[in-house]
Amino acid sequence: MPPEDVVERLLTLNAPVATAVYPQWVDDRLATNVQGTQDQTWSATVPPKVVSVRRCLLGCVLVHRDVFTKLNAPWFISAWIGDRYVPDDEWFCNAVRGAGLGIRCDGAAVCKAFRMGTELLSLTGGSLHGSA
Repeated sequence: MPPEDVVERLLTLNAPVATAVYPQWVDDRLATNVQGTQDQTWSATVPPKVVSVRRCLLGCVLVHRDVFTKLNAPWFISAWIGDRYVPDDEWFCNAVRGAGLGIRCDGAAVCKAFRMGTELLSLTGGSLHGSA
């Protein structure tokens, strides 16, 4: 559930791909929906500001239409590549970065997310922000 002003906020990032932040359950821990530029796994927190990310889930993204002209189709696909499953978000984000385009996250735009009837944001004490 995105904030009411999420479209306006993501538009102001003026990025090829822009995302808000939200909690997700990963294996046995709560994490965010983004991976920092140097992270190989999902970030536990994000600063409450605009940051570049290497990957994001696709639950709340704004993609500039020019991105689709710069990427080869299919843009979103989940597939087994070798012995590893590559989900659609990873496929898309890899293609975006491979085309030299950026992905930006507004860490202050926080969406609610639910799993099995529980608002995951409540499990974080209402914050996905670590020390900035």
